[in-house]
Amino acid sequence: MGGKNLKIVLGGFGAESNAFSLERPGLRDAVVTAEAELIPTNQGRRTVIGGFIEALESSRVKVLPLPRIWWGAIGVIEGKAYNRAKSLLLRRLRGYADIDGVLLDLHGAMQAEGVEDAEGVLLKDVRKIVGRKTPVVCVVDSHANMTDLKMANADLIIPYKTNPHIDLYERGLKAGGLLLKLIDGEIHPTSHLERLPMLGNNLGMSTWATTPEMQSHLPLSGIMAKAAELEKEANVLDISIVIGFGQADIPQSVTSVLAITNSDEELVKRMAVEVATLVWEARDDFFKVRPLIPVDEAIDKA
Repeated sequence: MGGKNLKIVLGGFGAESNAFSLERPGLRDAVVTAEAELIPTNQGRRTVIGGFIEALESSRVKVLPLPRIWWGAIGVIEGKAYNRAKSLLLRRLRGYADIDGVLLDLHGAMQAEGVEDAEGVLLKDVRKIVGRKTPVVCVVDSHANMTDLKMANADLIIPYKTNPHIDLYERGLKAGGLLLKLIDGEIHPTSHLERLPMLGNNLGMSTWATTPEMQSHLPLSGIMAKAAELEKEANVLDISIVIGFGQADIPQSVTSVLAITNSDEELVKRMAVEVATLVWEARDDFFKVRPLIPVDEAIDKA
C-alpha cells in the first residue's frame, strides 16, 4: 500500500470540563476554526494539528479538513451546544468519500449535559461513519480521562507527555507518522491501558521545570525519563502517563499508563504495568512537590 494516494481527514474537538463548575457554556463560548481555515492557521505552527500537517506532507497524501471546535478549560458543555457542534463535525466527515484515515485533536476530558464522556461519544460516532477498517488516531491532553469508550473506538491514542504542556506539535507529528505506518501495514499496534486507583495530583505531577535543579525534584519527570528508556526497546511504539482529570468526577478519571507496541501483547502489558508501578510507588511524593494546606490556613496566610 506504500504507493497508494491517501486521503486523510483532520479535525479537532475538545474541552476540559470541571463537573463542579456552575458554568454551562454554549457554542458561542467555543473557539471554532472552520475547515477552510484549519490548514492555513496551523501549518508551520507548533500545535497538534501543525504536527499532523507536517507528518502528512507528501505528494501522496491529500489532507481533508474538518472544523476544530474547542472550549478549553471550562464547565460542563450545554447539551444543545454539544450536539450542534458534534453534528457539524460529523456532517463534514460524511461529506468525504473513500477516506484512508482520520486524525483528531481532542482534549479527552469533555463533558456535556447528560454525557459523561463527550469525546468518547464523538469517537463512537466517527467510527460508525468510517467503519472498522479505516484507522482513527487521536491526540489527547495528559489530563484526559481514558475511558473504555475512547479505547474501543480509536486505533491509537497519543497523549501529551508534558505537564505543563509543551509537546503538542511533537505528539501530533508522532500520531500522524504512526497513522501512515498503520495504513501502509508497517505496524500492527496493540495497546494496553493500566489504570491506577488514584486521582492525579496535577500540581505535584509536573514533568519539567525551568532549571535542571528544580526538575530533579519532580518525581514524574524521573518516571517519564525511565519510560523514555523503555520506549527504546524493540517493538515499543509509545508509553504515556495520563494524569487524568479528577474534577470530571467520573469513575474513569483516574491516573493511568498507556503503552503501545507493534503487535506484542505480552510486551505491551509488561511495559504499562512496569511504568504504572513506578507511578503508584511515587504517589506520596507527588504531594511533596507543592504541598496542599487547609483552606482556613490558606485564608490566614493570604
